[in-house]
Order: sequence, then structure tokens, then C-alpha cells
Amino acid sequence: MAIFLFGIDSNYGSFYRAADNIDEANHYNVNLSSYKVINENNSNNYLNFILGKTLVNGYNNDSIIYENVDFTKPIFQNKIELDDYVKSYINSINNFLKNNPNNPLCEKWNNYKNQLLSFDTNSLTYPFYNTLEQYFYNNNLIVLNPLQLP
Repeated sequence: MAIFLFGIDSNYGSFYRAADNIDEANHYNVNLSSYKVINENNSNNYLNFILGKTLVNGYNNDSIIYENVDFTKPIFQNKIELDDYVKSYINSINNFLKNNPNNPLCEKWNNYKNQLLSFDTNSLTYPFYNTLEQYFYNNNLIVLNPLQLP
């Protein structure tokens, strides 16, 4: 069951992180009692979030408020935009790995980083109308969302 973490003080715009399950969330280097923890029982809702098809806008009681992403407009106008996205993502992963060398999630994120490093952005046609996560999913590759990074 997927887990979403929200700031306790505010319902709107307080989304912090998502995790595949509570065990993973326990390795996020945060005190879970300092967050509103909401279980997402609908695997389609979680998958749509991971793939970037929906954004989390907040919560109402124990229900997550989602917003659909508009795919009629390109997600990446050109290769430079996608390269920048990948580079930024790799930098975030490197920071996590450097600062948390003993975290049990390091192997998962190191594998994903290696996938990003070997990904050939020249292989896509631009403008690109999918998220990188959707592209990886469609090609049976590892899929992680930046908001899953501890």
C-alpha cells in the first residue's frame, strides 16, 4: 500500500513525499509522526502519480486530492530540457547517496541513477509529450518518481 506524507499544519499544497509502502517511508530520514501519513489503497492512483500523469494537490481528511496533467502540451520541448531534467535528477540522487551511505534504499536509487546515466536522450523525438517516468514504464525499465527520493 502506497504512502503519502503531508505537512500536518496545512491541507493544500503541503505534499512532501510518497513511498511504495510504510517500510520504505521509515527509511526517509524523517519522523513520520511529524507528518500526516495517508495510505493510498488505489494502485491506479499511485501509478498515475508515479508516472507523472497526476499531481498531488493536497488532502481532505484521509483522501488525496489529485490534479490531472495536461498532455496536450509537450512535457519536454527539446533535448536540452530533458537533459537538464535528467542531470538535476542525478544530482539529487547523488546527494542522497552521499549523505546516506548506509540507507537501505541506496541500492534502489543507485540502480536508477545508473539507468538515467545510460539513457540516450537522442533516442527521443521532440517535442516530447510524455514524462520520462511514462517513457521508462512503457519500455519496461525501472520507474521512480523524484518525489519518492528520501
